[in-house]
Amino acid sequence: MSRHLALAALALLVTAPAARSNVLARTRVEQMLSGFDYLPSRATLDTALGGDLTGLVLLATSQTNPDVSPGMRVRAYRALGQFDSDLARAALANAIVAYRDSDDPMARMYLLAAVEGLGDNGGAAEVEVLASALGNELLDVRAAAALALAETSSAAACQYLRGQNTHETNAQVKAALQTALGLIDPLCITGGP
Repeated sequence: MSRHLALAALALLVTAPAARSNVLARTRVEQMLSGFDYLPSRATLDTALGGDLTGLVLLATSQTNPDVSPGMRVRAYRALGQFDSDLARAALANAIVAYRDSDDPMARMYLLAAVEGLGDNGGAAEVEVLASALGNELLDVRAAAALALAETSSAAACQYLRGQNTHETNAQVKAALQTALGLIDPLCITGGP
């Protein structure tokens, strides 16, 4: 087997949903989130969910259901970022708190997805939980947290971004911090929108 085929097969195994005795019994949302790194639009998810995010939150937070693959959970966290909802924000914030200090590789993927999702729909109320990810040992998480803080469009994020920028040594994270500060600096100067 060629190296490329082996890598493709491994990718399918890692991201494929767990086998269920009756694939047709999967919910519509499970079916939509079982694709390889495909994220349905908010409108598509809204239609499937009937306006109730509870099923999506349950998929994201499902730790014991063998029918929910890690890839499906990552996509569920990313999907929650599309919804301007207190329920979605709470699920994402809880994931950040739960996974920010974990050494488990999958927990780190959930953390990254939750940080990005909360940046997409968070605001001033989520600044502290996003800022808590700036100290993560993973470069990608720190960079994502910096950009997510800028996306909150909250002057409260300024102190955290500036603080991290003064002692960050990694070039990738430093670049993300500079981008974030460039986006949010006008708010930092004026104190808000």
